[in-house]
Amino acid sequence: MKRTLAITGIVVFSCAAMLGSLLTALVPFQLETWWFWPVVRVAWQLGGGLWCGLGIAMLVDGGYFKLTAGVGALGLLLAINPVLDLVRGPAQGMLLSVGTTRYPAWAALGPGARVSQGSQSIQGTLVLQTQDGEEVVIEPIGAQANRMKSLSVGCGRGHGGQATALRGLDVVLEIDCSIVGGMW
Repeated sequence: MKRTLAITGIVVFSCAAMLGSLLTALVPFQLETWWFWPVVRVAWQLGGGLWCGLGIAMLVDGGYFKLTAGVGALGLLLAINPVLDLVRGPAQGMLLSVGTTRYPAWAALGPGARVSQGSQSIQGTLVLQTQDGEEVVIEPIGAQANRMKSLSVGCGRGHGGQATALRGLDVVLEIDCSIVGGMW
């Protein structure tokens, strides 16, 4: 039983370490429940780290506190961006610019990469200015960039409107271009 529990903890942590960022990169966030997916990711990665540390400690019969705390801290480190977003909350401000760029997926691999059958990647950039004057740059890629593009339809590349985004995860929650001149 001890061995099964230990191996399960190691597997859960390994999955959390490798797939945790996909959890917050692929799901569509909603403004009202922006905190849900970051909480799930933190719980998965931190909980997986604690479980893995406890499992390793069971296998070596000792050092329960040190191993559990050490691997738990590693799990927390893996989830640092969602933790920061949960602590700071979403950035809201005047929309300064928004745009997306499509490029061949192989272009990110560097010189000498082979051209695939036209697979494309998308990267976006959104710049907003908060009420206290801080300029926040959000650079989503993939699914989050596509979502940002659909939210910004009708905005153009110019100024005006307001935006809400998560800084650490590079997720745009809302863009409202109907408010000309921004919030202030």
